[in-house]
Amino acid sequence: MPGVAGFAALIVSIALAAAGPVHAQATNPPREPAPANAKPSAAVDELPRGVIVDRVVCAADLSQSYALYLPSTYTKERAWPIVYCFEPAARGRLPVEHFQAAAERFGWIVVTSWNSRNGSMARSVDAGSAMWRDTHERFRIDDRRVYTSGFSGGARVATLVAMSCGGCIAGVIACGAGFPDTVYAIEKQTPDKLRFAYFATVGVEDFNFSELSALGPTLERLNVTHRVARFEGAHEWAPSELLVEAAAWMEIEAIRSGARVTDAGLVDALYGESIARARALEAAGRVFDAWQLFESARRQYSGLRAVAEADVGARALAGDRRVKDSVKIDREEVKRQNWIADEAAAWTKARQDQETRVEAIAEFRRRIEDLRTKARSKTESSERRVARRTLNLLFANYYEGGNSAALSGNHVKAVEMLEVAVEIAPRYAGSYFALAGQRFKTGDRRKAMESLGQGLEKLAEWATISAATVKKPG
Repeated sequence: MPGVAGFAALIVSIALAAAGPVHAQATNPPREPAPANAKPSAAVDELPRGVIVDRVVCAADLSQSYALYLPSTYTKERAWPIVYCFEPAARGRLPVEHFQAAAERFGWIVVTSWNSRNGSMARSVDAGSAMWRDTHERFRIDDRRVYTSGFSGGARVATLVAMSCGGCIAGVIACGAGFPDTVYAIEKQTPDKLRFAYFATVGVEDFNFSELSALGPTLERLNVTHRVARFEGAHEWAPSELLVEAAAWMEIEAIRSGARVTDAGLVDALYGESIARARALEAAGRVFDAWQLFESARRQYSGLRAVAEADVGARALAGDRRVKDSVKIDREEVKRQNWIADEAAAWTKARQDQETRVEAIAEFRRRIEDLRTKARSKTESSERRVARRTLNLLFANYYEGGNSAALSGNHVKAVEMLEVAVEIAPRYAGSYFALAGQRFKTGDRRKAMESLGQGLEKLAEWATISAATVKKPG
């Protein structure tokens, strides 16, 4: 396992190569790091088990803190698996909430820094090193079973950690994004850089759907143990029940690798659950997902127990016309998404020309409204999926592009891109706040105050809607 200095160097490389702008769809602002007068958190014997600890202040650096979940059965008598989560918008508690059920069932420690977020190399170095040191000093960690997980840009960071630390990571659970690009593109990696199991998740309305759909065949060619699981959702952390499935998958991989003692009862139970899920997917008409799960179970449990049910299910669906049609539909949807996005980009570029600006703005808004109309449909369809993916993709491109321009000091460009982001997602308060800040930077105080006021209005609307949906006791 790398020491603190080694981990710091690793985070530096991550920040240089993979850190991007903050996740574009975060609707709740991250909490602030621990205050300057914070005190170190209680000793491990005093930390509660079986509940989320919202904030653990690092003993060696009081400015650093992380959210924590210790299984209710945790003791110092043995070593425990741990998963380090990377949250692009510094929402430290959120990943722990999503992992809680899996952690309790399988005995995993879960941690997420409140300080680490995309966009700052120094922040990533400090937060990663502090969290690594503090958890290794407080808890008994099974060094053979250290995992990373992340969402969106955080998924790329989690993957890069595994690729860069010489086999110290047993597995990665990546949500909503896959491998880092540029020099870290998966096709450029040598086998020694891919010595980990990989479980990826993606919502069927995620704008990164095409990337993760293509990831499975790539990992297959590179002989990386993997599974790519789809769920009904958009660009977001995988739901809790899917993370239970991911953790179960990692448990079986740990048995296969010898990192965990074989438990025949657990193997049988998890195999049975996989078969039951595959049958349920098939009954629901999700035959492609059912086929993938049957095939995954057949491969993973082979040699650990009899896999006749998985084998029969995989063979039956492999020749099913509906599976082939599903693959074809996926490809057609990706083509439509890319075509619409390219067309929108052309209209956005045209708005920079004074001669075509008025027409381009009007046409862009018309196209966006058409996508919104399709996206609001209550009927699940290919057209709705494409519209939602495309809207999310366009918003992410312009919002994150605006933030990137701001970081580089190009505030005029940042304003231009954030104005488009507001047009695409007028209900998202964060766009208005970001736009207000950049308008202040350009000296346009009147418009900056206008954007700030609009952001506060949207935030109040969001708070009102959230409060109305909270279930009251009784």
